[in-house]
Amino acid sequence: MKKLLVILFCLLLLVGCGAKQEEKKEETPEEKTEEKVYSIAVPAGAPALAFYDEIENPTFATGDAKSILPELKGENGSEVIVIDTVNGIKALNGGADYQLAATITFGNFYIAATGHDEDGSMDPGDYVVVFSQGATPDLVFHYLYGDVYDENLHYVTAVSDATPCLVKGVNIFDEEKAGVEDPYVDYVFIAEPALTAASKQNENISVYADVQKLYAEKSGQSMIQASVFLSNKLTDEEKEAFLVKLEGSVNALLENPDLFAEKTAGLSDEEVKEIFGVPNSTLAGAVIKKNNAIGLGFKRAYENKDAIDAFVSIFGVEKTGEEIYFH
Repeated sequence: MKKLLVILFCLLLLVGCGAKQEEKKEETPEEKTEEKVYSIAVPAGAPALAFYDEIENPTFATGDAKSILPELKGENGSEVIVIDTVNGIKALNGGADYQLAATITFGNFYIAATGHDEDGSMDPGDYVVVFSQGATPDLVFHYLYGDVYDENLHYVTAVSDATPCLVKGVNIFDEEKAGVEDPYVDYVFIAEPALTAASKQNENISVYADVQKLYAEKSGQSMIQASVFLSNKLTDEEKEAFLVKLEGSVNALLENPDLFAEKTAGLSDEEVKEIFGVPNSTLAGAVIKKNNAIGLGFKRAYENKDAIDAFVSIFGVEKTGEEIYFH
């Protein structure tokens, strides 16, 4: 009987030790890092789609790129900031306490034809609309075409302004054409998913040029758009954990574009538009299914340094130093 009691006592000790080891396992730094909720600021549109599984994160916010950029330059910015790569690097060069970690959009620009141009060829003198004068769309357009089209090049403020120009063939922002209702716009530099949305409203719209392909042919590199910048208030382990999670989310969405609709099923179309900058979840999935026309992806920035340097050189930015990268 005594022997049986001793055996039972030993077994209880082993079970107790196992439980303590299990408790210790639950408290490892690795586990805590994975459970961390990151504060995130992302421009609405293509970059925001990469964060479809953050909709329940109370510190996830989307907005206008102009309102997000000051966060990168300030002291109390979000831990994770997504912004166009050029302005992000300029901020780092100016002392922003962040590191360039990854690029998540690689070009969603297209030149679309309204169907008005009779010969179907973009020639000098054709009425061409480009959005965001002095910013990425404008500079990329001029990198590809020089000043050939400047004589009849017309600017609108944002892609949301370029969309009605494409749909109606009329530029309501052109004071010289005020009151003209018959279509006269020939080509529009536009981005996805606005292009897909516009095409549903006007069957005469067609893609004249894939800007990403033109850029790759001329530069020998891939287009670079929005990148992820991580605050140096995060530990290296926290930065790495976030990047691993984000890469997994992006790859999962590319493999299954319907995942976006599944994750946002609880949101109305108005909420999807407000948060992600797309008219509805179905359209977001459709653009990804269209050979990833939105240019979503994931590449570690340091591993893609040559492409980044080639792209930012268009904007007069010098070759990047290794110190600005997380690697």
